[in-house]
Amino acid sequence: MQVEIQGDDERRFWSKVDGSDGPLRCWVWTDTPNEDGYGRFRLGKKSKLAHRVAWEYLNGSIPEDPATGRPLDLDHECRHRLCVNPWHLDPVTSAENSRRASWYLAANMCKRGHVYTADNERFTSAGSRYCLDCIRVIRAAKKRAA
Repeated sequence: MQVEIQGDDERRFWSKVDGSDGPLRCWVWTDTPNEDGYGRFRLGKKSKLAHRVAWEYLNGSIPEDPATGRPLDLDHECRHRLCVNPWHLDPVTSAENSRRASWYLAANMCKRGHVYTADNERFTSAGSRYCLDCIRVIRAAKKRAA
């Protein structure tokens, strides 16, 4: 990742980003994430979402929603909340961002919120997907109750 550094704040910002996998991959925020799993960066007395700061450093201001005049949301197309690579961010309305997130969660998480991975996802012979993490939780609860 080649980024022109301008000023102390920007230098401090980019020191918290791991872009070692190159310009097409995720640039991961390495500082502590907030409670929602996003990077935060302090500029003076204000704290801003790190991916929004990266966008502004590299692309200028975030486009506005024509209906509200407020800056658009930046949807992580890579679905990695700690990614600050502006090429992975798509300016969209809040409604569109929510719609995309709902679809992604429905497609990639079980009903109890476990993310489907190769380690915890299995399929029945009929093709239905189930979550091994859920089965482990249920078995542990039954064992405690016995």
